[in-house]
Amino acid sequence: MKIPERRKSKRFEVSILCFVEWEEKVSRGHITDLSLGGALITQVDFAPPDDAWVQVEFEFDQQDLELTGVVSRVVYSRWEKMGDRYLCSFGVEFEKIPPEVQSKLTSILHSTSQLAEVGGSKAL
Repeated sequence: MKIPERRKSKRFEVSILCFVEWEEKVSRGHITDLSLGGALITQVDFAPPDDAWVQVEFEFDQQDLELTGVVSRVVYSRWEKMGDRYLCSFGVEFEKIPPEVQSKLTSILHSTSQLAEVGGSKAL
């Protein structure tokens, strides 16, 4: 049985360095999948539980984007072995995005979609 798609926004494959904060813990990670509705974040040192709220910050083409005021809710997480360590990957859903943050995020996704048309993702 095929699981129905729950995403409401088109996803784009990216490689963007980010920082994730949860319960006074901060870890570097990578956003590998991004949309107006959420992101897949990989290579994080901790695993927030499902329904936890996290703060995500990243930079794209010299545009700092701190998702302040954006509720980023963890929808799933899993541990993966990378070399000799285990790191966490988790999906977040963005909720209540302020207009100024949505504008920046839309600009990033527009840039990403143009790159995808010429055959690549944007790596930072």
